[in-house]
Amino acid sequence: MQPQGLCDQESFSDWVTEVFGLTVRVYLREKNLPLKVLLVMDNAPAHPPNLMEELPDEFSFIKVRFLPPNMTPRLQHMEQQVIANFRKLYTKALSRKRFEANSSSDVTQKDFWKSYFNIADAVS
Repeated sequence: MQPQGLCDQESFSDWVTEVFGLTVRVYLREKNLPLKVLLVMDNAPAHPPNLMEELPDEFSFIKVRFLPPNMTPRLQHMEQQVIANFRKLYTKALSRKRFEANSSSDVTQKDFWKSYFNIADAVS
């Protein structure tokens, strides 16, 4: 049995077709963009090497390419900067929302988290 939290090749393939592919297709159509996607992956054990061949025809708009071996450690430095930038922007947006909520009334920290901030705010 696979430990909880880890992904296997079958689960990843299911995610690509049942979540990623469907979501991307809807997004591209809503934005009136060409139906073309490039999915770039590393060589993690959960990423099936023959994923592109296994995709149903309805997902032929997804092209899968793998990074060269041992590329992930080289990219992690870039990832750290992306994460740091994301944290700065997220903190700034959160502070702005907190300020706006507090300027309209005396909102306690507890009330802010309870009434003025939700999961949609966290991911937008």
